[in-house]
Amino acid sequence: MIRLAIACVMLSVPGAVMAQSNGASDPVMVEIVASGEVTVPAQRFRMSVTLTAKGPSEEAAKAALAASRAKLVQSLDGQNVHEAQADPSPGGTSFMSLFASLGGRSKPTVSMDSFGDDPDAKPQSIASETIQFDAPTRAAAGNVRQTVEAAGGTTAEEVVGLLDDYPAASRRAKADALVKARVQALAYGEALGLRQANITRISEKQDIMGGTLGFLSQIVGMFAPKSGAETNDVTVRESLTVEFKLSR
Repeated sequence: MIRLAIACVMLSVPGAVMAQSNGASDPVMVEIVASGEVTVPAQRFRMSVTLTAKGPSEEAAKAALAASRAKLVQSLDGQNVHEAQADPSPGGTSFMSLFASLGGRSKPTVSMDSFGDDPDAKPQSIASETIQFDAPTRAAAGNVRQTVEAAGGTTAEEVVGLLDDYPAASRRAKADALVKARVQALAYGEALGLRQANITRISEKQDIMGGTLGFLSQIVGMFAPKSGAETNDVTVRESLTVEFKLSR
């Protein structure tokens, strides 16, 4: 039975190939999923600062935190590093544009101080919050570390390059994806003896797997530069599904 099945399969292959060859002069529809990218200089650099302050009560700790924050914001303003402002209309739907539109500060949290081995220590509350700042250059973001530490804060290691206009970069990345999709479609056409590749449909929709990979590629583009080193560029990636009609 196995030999008979194999023989039947082998006999059916030439017929399938012949049918494809005979119909090669007819238009063929092909769907291509292509990814494009564009790398542009960052226009600002986002840094995260965690600020803490102590007080004998929760209210006192919060008041001390507010005073430290106001002083820090004023000091950093003098160094051209400003508190990030939230944008209610980021102008894009990608993770990158959403992240760039976030700003401001987190809600202060309060915890009790650890007294250690001192039984006579008075209880104290510790208030903390995280504040986002934007600097004009990566160097400027690094130069404020001492100012932050003097105010009782710490800076996160990651400094993320951002753009002010993600939709423009996104359009360029989609144009790159379209060019790559056409190259792939023409490769199919050449194999079939079909020289024309006309676009019949373009979709930005992705299946679950494609959407997840696209989301991850955006995160990689922001937080993990290709070389593994710090970069002053931002890479924007976009994926398209393009349908072509191949013909003579």
